[in-house]
Amino acid sequence: MVTQVGSDPVANELRDFNPAARLYRVLLKASQTRVAVVRQAWAAAFAIQENDYAGIQWRLVDLHRLVLDIETRIETAPEEYGKRELYLRPFPNVKKILTYGNLDAAWDTVKEWLDGSTLARVEFCEDLLSRLSPEREIPPSELADLRKDVEGLLGEALKSPLPPDLKAFIVAELRRIQLAIDTYEIHGASGLRDALKHVVGAGVLGRAGLKGPEGAKELTRFAGILVTVEKLTATAAHLQQLAGGAALLLKYLGAGN
Repeated sequence: MVTQVGSDPVANELRDFNPAARLYRVLLKASQTRVAVVRQAWAAAFAIQENDYAGIQWRLVDLHRLVLDIETRIETAPEEYGKRELYLRPFPNVKKILTYGNLDAAWDTVKEWLDGSTLARVEFCEDLLSRLSPEREIPPSELADLRKDVEGLLGEALKSPLPPDLKAFIVAELRRIQLAIDTYEIHGASGLRDALKHVVGAGVLGRAGLKGPEGAKELTRFAGILVTVEKLTATAAHLQQLAGGAALLLKYLGAGN
């Protein structure tokens, strides 16, 4: 059954959150930091600990992939949107700073690649993609509520008497959603959408061994989280209807109507 997605006046006031907008926000945060070394700047931009070398590095890899995605969208844009090469000009500098290997190097030297001209050109790309690939930002309060629900259910699921295979499935997929929330500033709604696709696909394919006990409270809460993710990503994509993937999976697991 198709579900209607209601309009949200708060969401309508938020800025577009297309890939270039996300890149611009992260780069701007990094450029505005007054720190000694590279990792401190990125830690501030990503809101993680400055000694989390692994976390910083894999977020930089994801940010580089985001740049490649932006370049592809620009290169394939219709000609009426203007000269593509003008929009592509900031990315050599952006790639240099994202792939700079020494996280303990002096930030003042490295951030020269993030000069005002480079940031301004990335912002121009944000304007272009707001017309090509618009994405509504998910309100921070709604992401915070989702995170709280995911973390709460994670703790309960680990202690629950659910069948081992079903418990492992729910815990793994909750952690996948949790990671998508943690990296929302980079991946946007697509990270949550990919997490939802994975949980639906994995759940449907493995449904024979994942049937839950009727009325299990963990399944009911898991159902609520999946429906919330589906609604948030549909709204971000300016869709008026839900695809119904979450409902299909929940029916297989015994949590649907």
